[in-house]
Amino acid sequence: MTRVILLFAAVVTFAGCAPANRAASDPKPPSPPRSDSPPYRGVALLHLTNDNGRVGYGSDACLTSLERARAVGVDAVSLRVPGRQPSVRDPRIRFGEEPRGEETDEAVVAAIAQAHSLGQRVMLKPHIMLDHITDKEWRGRIDFEDPALLAEWWKNYRAFILRYARLAAEHDVELYCVGVELMDMVARAPDEWRRLIADVRKVYPGRLTYAANWDAEFFRVPFWDALDFAAVQFFFPLSTTPDPTDEELRAKVTTIARSLFEVSLRFDRPLLLTECGYRSVRGATVKPWVWPKDDPNATADPALQARVYRTILDVFRERPAFAGLFWWNWVTIPDPGADAAKIFTPQGKPAMEVIRRAWTAEPGRSRAESRPADSPATTQER
Repeated sequence: MTRVILLFAAVVTFAGCAPANRAASDPKPPSPPRSDSPPYRGVALLHLTNDNGRVGYGSDACLTSLERARAVGVDAVSLRVPGRQPSVRDPRIRFGEEPRGEETDEAVVAAIAQAHSLGQRVMLKPHIMLDHITDKEWRGRIDFEDPALLAEWWKNYRAFILRYARLAAEHDVELYCVGVELMDMVARAPDEWRRLIADVRKVYPGRLTYAANWDAEFFRVPFWDALDFAAVQFFFPLSTTPDPTDEELRAKVTTIARSLFEVSLRFDRPLLLTECGYRSVRGATVKPWVWPKDDPNATADPALQARVYRTILDVFRERPAFAGLFWWNWVTIPDPGADAAKIFTPQGKPAMEVIRRAWTAEPGRSRAESRPADSPATTQER
C-alpha cells in the first residue's frame, strides 16, 4: 500500500492520453483480453501473531482461517514473503530469515501446502519491507543515483526474486509476483525488469505478474506485455466525503475500472487486482491507504465496507478481461473478534457475507479444474 498520494484525476488523464493499438478510423475495436483460467476469487492472507504465541502461516490457526475463507467461496490466496531493506538508499536486502516475527520459508511452504490441500490456488508475492519508513520514504521511492549502489541493489533484488521463484516452482504455486509497488525502480530501469522477468521464466513455469501501485505507476509500467496479467494494488479513493451514496460509489468505481481496462486492452493482458482493501471505518473511501495504527480514533462502519465490496464486485466481475482479485486482507487468526472492528479484514463482518453471496453462487472449481491444460501438474498429480 502506498504512502504517496497522487491525484487520481491526473491518472485518468494520463491513461486517456495513452496511445491505442488501433487507428481512430478502425471501425472494429479489438476484443478485450481474456484470462485462460477462471478469475481469482482471492484473499491476501496476512501472517499474524498474538499474545498466545505464533498463529501465522502454516499453523493450525492458519488452516482453520483458510477453511473459513473457502467456506465463503475463496479459491485463491496470496502469501507474502519479506525482503528486508534498511532504507530507500541502502541496497542491502535480507531474506530467508524471520526478523520481527515475520514469515520464514518453512512457514510459507507450510501455508502453500495448506491452501493446496483445500483446493485453493496460491500467488506468492515477495515484498520489499523497509526498516525505516516515512510518508516520503517507502518502497516506491527506492532509487539510487550512484551506479555502484544501483548495481548492488539489482544484484540483491534478483537474488531475492529468483530464490522465491524457485521455491514457487518447487511447490507448484500457480501465480508469482515479481515485484510490489517499486515505482521509482520501474521508471529508472524498465529493461532491467524485462531481463529479470525473462530469467524468472527460466526457473518458474507458472503465470507472472507485477503489483503496481494504484496511483500513476500502474498506467506507466511499460512491460505488461512481458507478463501474464496487468495488475494493480487497488486502494483508490472512492469519495471525497466519509458517507458516499451507493450511486456515488458505483460512478467512481466505474470510472476507475474504465481507465484500468484501457491499459489491459492496450497491452492485451487481463486485469488482476493483487490487493483490494477498504477498512470497516467511516471515511475509509476517502483515504483507503491509511493504516489502522495511524488512525486510532476512527469510527467503525462495517456497513460502508460491505457496500464498497459489493460495488467493486458488481462493476468488475462481468468484464471478460477481469482476471480476479485478492481482498486485502484475511488474517491467519480465525476469530479476530473485536480486534478486527476497524481493520481491513472482512472476517466476521457484513463484507464477508457479501463475498459469500457473490462467490458461492458461482460453480465451485478445484485447482485441477482451474488449471489450463498446458500448465504443470501438481506434485500430487504426477
